[in-house]
Amino acid sequence: MNWKMGEIRFTAKEIIFTLCSIVFFFQQYLELYVSSYFSYYDEIISIIMLAVYLIKIIRKGLDSFDKYFIVLLLCFTLFGIIGNFTAKIQENWKPILIDWFLCIKIFFIFVGSFTFLKSFSYTEKERIVKRLSYLLYIFISIAFIFAVINLFYKTSMSSDPRYGLYSFRFISMNPGMFSYTFYFIMFIFTINILYCKDFSKKVNLFFIIIALLTWISTLRTKAFIFAIVYLFLYFIFVIKKLFKFNFIYLILIIAISIYIGYDQYLFYYVENDTARAKFLEYGFVNFNAYFPLGSGFGTFGTSVAFDYYSQLYYNYGMNLVHGLEPGIGGFSSDTFWPAIIGQFGLIGLLFYLGLLFIVFKFMFKESKYEKIGIFSILFIFICFIVASLATSVFFHPITLSVFFVIPLAFNKKEVTIQ
Repeated sequence: MNWKMGEIRFTAKEIIFTLCSIVFFFQQYLELYVSSYFSYYDEIISIIMLAVYLIKIIRKGLDSFDKYFIVLLLCFTLFGIIGNFTAKIQENWKPILIDWFLCIKIFFIFVGSFTFLKSFSYTEKERIVKRLSYLLYIFISIAFIFAVINLFYKTSMSSDPRYGLYSFRFISMNPGMFSYTFYFIMFIFTINILYCKDFSKKVNLFFIIIALLTWISTLRTKAFIFAIVYLFLYFIFVIKKLFKFNFIYLILIIAISIYIGYDQYLFYYVENDTARAKFLEYGFVNFNAYFPLGSGFGTFGTSVAFDYYSQLYYNYGMNLVHGLEPGIGGFSSDTFWPAIIGQFGLIGLLFYLGLLFIVFKFMFKESKYEKIGIFSILFIFICFIVASLATSVFFHPITLSVFFVIPLAFNKKEVTIQ
């Protein structure tokens, strides 16, 4: 089905994908200001994308990626459940299933979105990216204006002071949540470089700069780091066009990402007695106590473990830690790797790393047709790896929204997963 506006045609599927992407980006605001029911939006999209992926498998069978992906996913699931019933901390199927879905829905969103977008033409993807870019131009323009005002006056959008200035949260709950939105914004602005011509290139670059400045206004360390990384990658890919992808570079990028995030690790896990520090400490305690399988789904470090208040928190005295008290839980799901290490042990950790590896490897492979595609994937890869050292970024809805639109970067050829 097609709709026509003037001389521009719109297909039903591109309108659906565009609207889903928009709601995904604004999910935190819709949940905060409209209805708490929007908190289920990412789960709904995950289920739909899983259905799309399963239909593709039923119709076309398994290709090589599917085989690796499904084996790793089943092994991660199986050994996680075995951990539940050997540790005997959480044997209720409801929290086990909820936590399982929390841990792996990010993969469902990506493979489902990729499957869905395979049927889209280059022109359809271009129209989606341009519509999203125009919307984000408006969003970032408004945010930037208030960010400038925030430099001189304390407003309702101001937050904690840092470096002699008030950090900026815009309409998010806090600056950290606002900072998350820039993963999506910068990804869309970056792949829009592919479609810009002449004057529109300058316009897009202008909004890239405005977005980076607004991101920095959150005064979060990661915002400064990521802005510098983005400009460096922009210089390599767009200005000099020097980069040719090689997995040796990927290893170097991983090392650099970990190095960049080391100060975040020290701040949150070593230098301060925080909930995150306790999660890391007792994550390794749990890793050793229930080696090699961990304690299983819904037992440590995730929102589900807190909602069904894990016995481990009492065992380790974490129920007395600020932000982890029963019924309060302000920092109940503030970490990622401690949760993976504690819940799934060595075996589960290896399977989860395997899932992340094959998915990111596939992203890099399918974006190799365009330097800008590599640029966009590489940048969000760095962001997520660094952010995961201090936050539960891979469980966050804005990360899911990025994984939803990532296949838009695979736009030069029709591809199949190999």
